[in-house]
Amino acid sequence: MHPDYLRFDFAHFRALTLEELRKVEDIVNQAVLDNRKVNTTVKNIEEAKKEGAIALFGEKYSEKVRVVCVENFSQELCGGTHISSTGEIGLFKIISESSSAAGIRRIEAITGISALKWVQDLQDKLSRISTLLNSPVKNIESKLEATLEQISALERELKSAKAKEEEKFVQELLSKATKQENYLLIKAQTEFDNLEELKTTAEQLKTKMQGTIAVLFNLYQDKLNILCVVSADLIPKYNAGKIVAKLANELKGKGGGRTDIAMAGGKDIANLASVMEKVPEIIASI
Repeated sequence: MHPDYLRFDFAHFRALTLEELRKVEDIVNQAVLDNRKVNTTVKNIEEAKKEGAIALFGEKYSEKVRVVCVENFSQELCGGTHISSTGEIGLFKIISESSSAAGIRRIEAITGISALKWVQDLQDKLSRISTLLNSPVKNIESKLEATLEQISALERELKSAKAKEEEKFVQELLSKATKQENYLLIKAQTEFDNLEELKTTAEQLKTKMQGTIAVLFNLYQDKLNILCVVSADLIPKYNAGKIVAKLANELKGKGGGRTDIAMAGGKDIANLASVMEKVPEIIASI
């Protein structure tokens, strides 16, 4: 406890709602506004308890205790420094409610000038948000909701457009498949800056391919990744993990994976074009 800060632990089975916290604030602030007298006396602990004094949770008391009585409001055992009337407290503001132990909740609050500064800081933030949203403070909630809805709508449109582009790209890859002796081969160099997009492309290819092996060499900012997809009807004759491992070895890299989808890395970018030309030969050698 400090002159302008306090924390208070109490037994409770759940977190307090916003409405309950507001009710606590209202009760305390009303007592502050009432400017009730605060009297302190030193008594025997048993006598104090019989008179209705409340002991704080988890505190240990000696035989003689200090009793703090707020006129017509509360009577508690406490040894701290106190006020002579509640009006000296000024504003009371709860800033946190949390769990401090199993079944124990904790309220943290500030008072006086600290509480006033807290409110002023909050007003400053609201003012800055108002400026950013180009809206009066009284309308920022509805303006923010509208802005978030616009963002969500744009994200949905972007996601839809991206899905269409991915589908178009996959169809382009499928159309470039060349016939080999026992399978169709898709061979391409890509430039995905995000490997998750590369993996998504692989999964889409997997669902659409028949009798096909796809090998993608993804080169982005001098980082090379090799991805191989083998359609289900070609397994176990062909194994994506073995194919990608062999290709990675040709490019001084390593990797592997499942029989249907596998990924590896390569370091010898200068030799990439040559290895891409030899993909059918490398697959045949496995």
